[in-house]
Amino acid sequence: MAIAIAQTYPGTTVDTLTLQVSAQLAMEPIQDAGLQDRDWKASFDSVISIEMIEQVDAEYLEEHWRVLDWALKPEGGVGVVQVITIPEAQDFERYTAEINFIRKKMVFPGGFLPTLTLLLKSMEKSTGGRLTVDSVSNIGPHYARTLREWRRRFVSRFESVIVPALKAEHPAIINGPEEGKRYRLLVGTEGRHVASRARGSLLVKWALR
Repeated sequence: MAIAIAQTYPGTTVDTLTLQVSAQLAMEPIQDAGLQDRDWKASFDSVISIEMIEQVDAEYLEEHWRVLDWALKPEGGVGVVQVITIPEAQDFERYTAEINFIRKKMVFPGGFLPTLTLLLKSMEKSTGGRLTVDSVSNIGPHYARTLREWRRRFVSRFESVIVPALKAEHPAIINGPEEGKRYRLLVGTEGRHVASRARGSLLVKWALR
């Protein structure tokens, strides 16, 4: 997405931050596209976050919003967060206490899905109302279709590409085909969750007040 934005809108400077060390591999296609990495400045016109807030535990949500408030320009700053959420009616305490195969160390260690209410309350509390929500869109039905397409491509390349890559990167974990199949199960499981509304996929647009 960073490459597409920079190429589509001339004069736009795109800085990318990630929590994943392996994402540094993305630098090669960025350089191949003629776009250079640079040190990021603490002054941005806009922020886009795509499925990263799920790796921010509940206790750090307020700090997450404080950092975004600090990084944006004081006038006209806007942002969009795309996030997987759990329904408001779900037993939140039970969810936070349980550890399933998705939240174990092999897939998303420490993964945490917030509710929309938790997101908005933490935003309000941590920024004193400086970040205000413009709109919330539910893209779950579209995301379910996306996951089905991901799964189709994933399965078609599973034995030839995915398994060798997993074994090379995680030799101590991926010891056989059963271990590798957990990733295939993950994609299918998330697709069913979103389609059945057991999980949501939301776009939250906000701006500095």
